[in-house]
Amino acid sequence: MGFERQQERLKKWSEAEGIFFESEEAKFQYKRRTERFVRAVILQLPDRVPVFLPMGVSFPAYYCGITLKQMMYDYDALEKAWLKVAREFDMDTFGPPVLVHPARVFELIGCRYWVWPGNGLPDDSEIYQYVEDEYLYADEYDELLKDPTDFFLRKLLPRTCSKLSGLKKLKTPKCFLFDPALLVFNLVEDEIQEALETLIDSIRECRIWLQKITKIAEELVQMGYPRLWELIATAPFDFLGDTLRGTKGIFLDMYRQPSKLMEVLDLCADLIIQRIIESSENVIAPFVFIPLHKGYDGFMSPQQYQIFYWPGLKKILCGLINNGLIPWVFAEGNYNQRIELIADDLPKGYMVWHFEHVDMKKAKEILGKKVCIAGNLSPLLVQNGTPEEVERECRILIETCKEGGGYILAGGASVNKAKPENMRAIMKTAEKYGKYIS
Repeated sequence: MGFERQQERLKKWSEAEGIFFESEEAKFQYKRRTERFVRAVILQLPDRVPVFLPMGVSFPAYYCGITLKQMMYDYDALEKAWLKVAREFDMDTFGPPVLVHPARVFELIGCRYWVWPGNGLPDDSEIYQYVEDEYLYADEYDELLKDPTDFFLRKLLPRTCSKLSGLKKLKTPKCFLFDPALLVFNLVEDEIQEALETLIDSIRECRIWLQKITKIAEELVQMGYPRLWELIATAPFDFLGDTLRGTKGIFLDMYRQPSKLMEVLDLCADLIIQRIIESSENVIAPFVFIPLHKGYDGFMSPQQYQIFYWPGLKKILCGLINNGLIPWVFAEGNYNQRIELIADDLPKGYMVWHFEHVDMKKAKEILGKKVCIAGNLSPLLVQNGTPEEVERECRILIETCKEGGGYILAGGASVNKAKPENMRAIMKTAEKYGKYIS
């Protein structure tokens, strides 16, 4: 069933029904590019190796002479920058503009868990950064397990957003299951009203931003560039460790309350799957991007990875595949010690494993017969090297991984201040050395 639904989603993505392309050439290129990725993902031979250029979230700003801060506050500037890059670079696909977060929304809710250019970071910073902390305390696992919605509304939101602190005065939602009027009566406190009004204002701003990035994505598709992915998931261990417990907290839990930790990780997996499945009804691209943060070699032992990290990740992979979605797993850090485990225990279905740093020959030999692989092009080389050096490295990757299909040329990480000529060198190398004999 999962395979059939995946094929349906891939077909829907390729056919682009209802899209009005700006020209017949754009329509032709769209079909060609999607077919290139589809065949790579299903382990067949495309016309050539597809390319996912490692353009970072602020590369369009850097290329156009503006800043990430301008794009986060000025949605028209965001649109102009993204479309300029699309017009001036030959690409097989594009990264989603949704990664340029709306700074005004963060300001409205008093966001404590992000810093960005102009708010915690210099105005000319090329990144925004998550602020890790223990937003979920070690003794609150049972409370979270009992009622995740209640915990989110009355504990997590007030802790992470200063202008939503009034929500901590809410009575538990279960109190109003059979009496909506009583719910209204209990919302009259000033602090609660202020928090709700703040939410409404932030939703209005978010809607303006969402309309703009949706427009940008549609324009890029009309130009002939397929969306690669529109949805983002996380491994349960990363979700809990990044956003709730913090690295220190979750690693202490591995020793102090491992059973409770595993119970919460399983809950997180179910919630993540549910969120992605519900959201997938409104998207065209079949891929779900899954960045892996805390599972790389040296961060935890192979045994810890197998106990705490892999089961939740595998559950998400299975859940997405069974619903016809295609996981695009980005393994950050060195992943050489994980390849055998992954290969032995992979769920059946189409997926992409995108590596930051791994022995690609080993990955091809062990994983390449089961899934499509990508990545490992040095981001430092893309930023600081010459086009000739980039071409040489891309050629080595292509020659190592091309045979038999199932390979996408991609960076080991995205690059914000990449040399434009190096981005073009990546595409030229794929054209020169990545073609398959039909």
